[in-house]
Amino acid sequence: MAEAGISGPQATPKGLRHGFALAMLEADSPVPLHILRDLLGHSPTKTTENYYKAVGAEKRRMVLNA
Repeated sequence: MAEAGISGPQATPKGLRHGFALAMLEADSPVPLHILRDLLGHSPTKTTENYYKAVGAEKRRMVLNA
């Protein structure tokens, strides 16, 4: 992280993975769930569906901080 100049509380492998998943779901053309599941290496789609919940929480935080 230091070599890439990435810092902050999300500057962890898990944080980057989370950010990637959210970016894929919040894009103008969101990545279909089954493709995101494959990219993240999840076996059950249910695991990937948890990111949809996170997207809602992220949006609520953005609205409250605006």
